[in-house]
Amino acid sequence: MRSKNEVLYKQNEELGGRLGAEQVKNEELTSDVTALRAETIIGENGALIHSPHPFLSSSQPFLLQNSQTRW
Repeated sequence: MRSKNEVLYKQNEELGGRLGAEQVKNEELTSDVTALRAETIIGENGALIHSPHPFLSSSQPFLLQNSQTRW
């Protein structure tokens, strides 16, 4: 019985470690989304975006023409 408990304990530790790593990734992605939202200025005619972010790496801002654009 003891060896079965040890195996289950080790499996639990391994799964806990993997869950922790996924949580870190999730927090990093949440931070990226928050940064992207903070870099967006919404105006009457659309959204003017200035971004050094790698996903929006244009050197010039661009205008989203549709003011109904949803993020």
